[in-house]
Amino acid sequence: MDQSARQRQRQEQRQQEQRQQEQRQQEQSQRIMTFTVKACYNHNSEFRKFEVNNTSFSELEKKIKGVFSIKCANIEVRYRDEDGDMVLISSDEEFKIALKENATSQKIRVDVREDWII
Repeated sequence: MDQSARQRQRQEQRQQEQRQQEQRQQEQSQRIMTFTVKACYNHNSEFRKFEVNNTSFSELEKKIKGVFSIKCANIEVRYRDEDGDMVLISSDEEFKIALKENATSQKIRVDVREDWII
């Protein structure tokens, strides 16, 4: 086997390993994890605990509205990040970031209030 054939073989092997690694990463990111949510509603007057999957913010919002029997169309959901700041969650991307920051404990505390801003 000449040198160029060995180089091609090594390159093909690296590409295959890279594809396998990318596939493992994609499978890992698609795993559904269950998180325990401790939700505080109406400025600490009511607390509830429930579980959610890491699916979407709209599912979290739906669950919160159901647990607290909220009729308002819009709610604000915030969590405390690693810097101690209260961060608004209003999209799937922000929800995923919040979950990643709490992945080790698989618990997240959120503050909920009705959003009166139109």
